[in-house]
Amino acid sequence: MLARMMSAKFRALFCLSSFVAASGQSVRVFSHYTLAVQHGAGICYENPKCVRSSALPQYPEWTIHGLWPSNLAFCGGSKFDLRELGGMLPTLRESWPSFTETGDSAFWRYQFTKHGTCAIGSPRISGVQTYFERSLALYEDFSQKVLRKIGIRAGIVDVSEVEGLIRSRLGKSVQMRCRIVGSHYVLSEIKICYSRWNFEVIDCPRKSNCGRQSIFVAHGSRGPVGMV
Repeated sequence: MLARMMSAKFRALFCLSSFVAASGQSVRVFSHYTLAVQHGAGICYENPKCVRSSALPQYPEWTIHGLWPSNLAFCGGSKFDLRELGGMLPTLRESWPSFTETGDSAFWRYQFTKHGTCAIGSPRISGVQTYFERSLALYEDFSQKVLRKIGIRAGIVDVSEVEGLIRSRLGKSVQMRCRIVGSHYVLSEIKICYSRWNFEVIDCPRKSNCGRQSIFVAHGSRGPVGMV
């Protein structure tokens, strides 16, 4: 058993060193990626910092917050350049809006500067364009496999039932995030975790913070809002 574990570790290190040598880029060590998708209505529910409460129906019910390498931030190096996003801009405005800042590009810049710079040099992410392309691709895949299949009704729902439905579609556990507003846990975000090597979905290592019973799902974003 120990020999097999050492062999697997050696192969992983060999692959890493080979990738670094081939790409000429340094690879920052992290265990996995997290794609955070945010619920606009949950973000804006009784939130004075929300600048788009009245515009929520213009956006999908779930949108991108960011794609984050685990345990790393503000790695420096590459600079955000809006011009590199080119033809992606209409999709980004639809799928990656900011609900607490007036300018989407400022939100994208911050996400790339904080998280994207730490992903540069990893497989399939080489710069600004590929970071956002990969984020959009993962978001669309999760939307097709899960969000458009199960639907989450507005109102009070059972947190374990929602987690179970997502797991039944995804095959892995996610991390749900809630805002505490008064006596309610308000669903604001779902985090999906991926292998850093091939972007296969994995179980998220951290637990949800939404309690173990009921959560409140706000309504206001563009539907359809299905029934759990």
